[in-house]
Amino acid sequence: MPKNYTDELTKWVHEREEKYGSKRQNIHVVSFLAVQKDIEKALEAGFSKKIIWMHMSEMNKLKCRYETFLSYVKKYIGHVDTSDTKQSTTTQDSKTKPLEAQNKLKGFTFNPVPNIEDLI
Repeated sequence: MPKNYTDELTKWVHEREEKYGSKRQNIHVVSFLAVQKDIEKALEAGFSKKIIWMHMSEMNKLKCRYETFLSYVKKYIGHVDTSDTKQSTTTQDSKTKPLEAQNKLKGFTFNPVPNIEDLI
């Protein structure tokens, strides 16, 4: 008889795996939650989710599919903004420019009345 609960639980899990096989549905979520802090830090550092998943899979920290990884990130970490800094600066630039400069069309504009000097 095991001395404490964790020993008893470990014995029970091993017996269950032998009896029913090792395919447990919650094994992926347990491994994800074990490395959740590392994933959060990597996302905050600007790494993409795909790169993080590829590295963790290669290092055998996660054995789930990429789609499963994405659902866990969405569920347990939430939305992490990893957008480019270029996109945020362009939106700030457009806010600071005058409204006339934003409305000015760039490129070709059709003028139905020809300029005689341009034609000759």
